[in-house]
Amino acid sequence: MKKLMACMVVLCVFSCSSFAQSNLRSADIRSLGMGGNGVTHSVVFNSACLSLSTKQFIDINYYNKYQLKELSSASVIYGNPDLPLPFAVHISTFGYNKYRETMFRLALSKALSSKWIIGISAQYALLQTELYEEEAKKVSTDVGILFKPDENLLIGLSITDLPSVRLDDESIHIEDFNYYSVQAGFQWRFINSMLIAVSTSYDDRSHLRYNMGLEYTAYDQFYIRTGLQTNPIVPAFGAGVMVASFRIDVAANYHSQLGVCPGVALSCSF
Repeated sequence: MKKLMACMVVLCVFSCSSFAQSNLRSADIRSLGMGGNGVTHSVVFNSACLSLSTKQFIDINYYNKYQLKELSSASVIYGNPDLPLPFAVHISTFGYNKYRETMFRLALSKALSSKWIIGISAQYALLQTELYEEEAKKVSTDVGILFKPDENLLIGLSITDLPSVRLDDESIHIEDFNYYSVQAGFQWRFINSMLIAVSTSYDDRSHLRYNMGLEYTAYDQFYIRTGLQTNPIVPAFGAGVMVASFRIDVAANYHSQLGVCPGVALSCSF
């Protein structure tokens, strides 16, 4: 019965203009706490951000987007910026055995100069569901750029899942799996303890969305975050704490229909 309810929720989510591919990129808890901003600091949304790291890292994220464990998102990212061509491996999943979306992604980044960074990625995404008794598969690419005019300002542009090529049979009609997004934004550290991030995104369904967020360093090892997303209006809040080489992040956003949706992440740098 519980699994049947999960299937019904998936159908409801699709009918309310939630897109399949976005579920695979939603489990980024630091960005979630800042209103969904990520184009200037997250490898999930912009491959060029990999070159901003100074150490190897592993990020594990979990986000319960629909307040149902069968419809939660999880991701694991390993990044190595120490090589001549920094790379990251990203695996993301959403759903459960009756309905599951999975993405395998390889991201590369290169600093062209002290001010310009470029990044690209290739991903394979798979949707398996008993709702349609079909599978949808596709490969796609991302391109990202970062521009750093000074040490306190960072400007980013990212195009995700474009171009995209479906690998399944042409008779399969799971249109929710077709998705791309263009994101642009900036982050500005106007004092040592305060980071402001603002971004806008546009997707293939002609939806325009704005994201605004703040990250305040209350202490050397403790961060407080808040943010807001439009279309629909979704406020967010979060916090993070550093313990040696580990960082624990928690965040939640509030949706008028879904309520409070929580997430947690564990990061390790070495």
